[in-house]
Amino acid sequence: MKARLITAALLLLSLPCLAQQASEDWPHYHVTGAADARWDACVKKGFDLFARGSVSKAGAQFDKAVKAGCPDGLVLFRLAACHYYDGQPERALALLDRAIPDLDSRYPRSLHRAQVHNLKGIILMEGGKPRLAEAEFKTALKLSPSFSDPHNNLGKLYTMERRRGEASLEFEQAIQLDPKNIQAQINLGILHELDGNHDEALAACNKALSLDPRDP
Repeated sequence: MKARLITAALLLLSLPCLAQQASEDWPHYHVTGAADARWDACVKKGFDLFARGSVSKAGAQFDKAVKAGCPDGLVLFRLAACHYYDGQPERALALLDRAIPDLDSRYPRSLHRAQVHNLKGIILMEGGKPRLAEAEFKTALKLSPSFSDPHNNLGKLYTMERRRGEASLEFEQAIQLDPKNIQAQINLGILHELDGNHDEALAACNKALSLDPRDP
């Protein structure tokens, strides 16, 4: 059981995050966003690189666009994500605060509005501000009730606070909304192990490993 749990936890650490819909960013931006010939080439390169996982290179392109005057909330959000991945949470938070009003204005029906609050909650949680993080996750869910990631992150927050009953409900809700949410499956397994429920923990971790697209 221990080896299985470790394998699942390592999978959790290696999973790409914030990649949802990344390949659709350019057409979405081109139709709805602040498209302008002065920065569009950098924005397009940034979206393409981000979708492929080249975060630092994507960040450099987004940074050029923003310095050229691009005010677009989606571009600011992706640049914030790049800074977060590169270990610069404070810069990411500042960009997220700039991104939110523009996303609300330009992309009112987009999942990105919920994603930006979810990322802000993650940064606040990791920065030791649980109540502010909780509020951001709940805002994300208010904006997109079918978005599973904020439930998973609330579960992580409640686990850290030893609110295990509430954590379990959040992980289960995340899995119900998205049965392929590997992170929620792993986190539920870890929670079961902490509670001494070894069979349930093993079942959750096996489920997570079976969902790993890299598993032959």
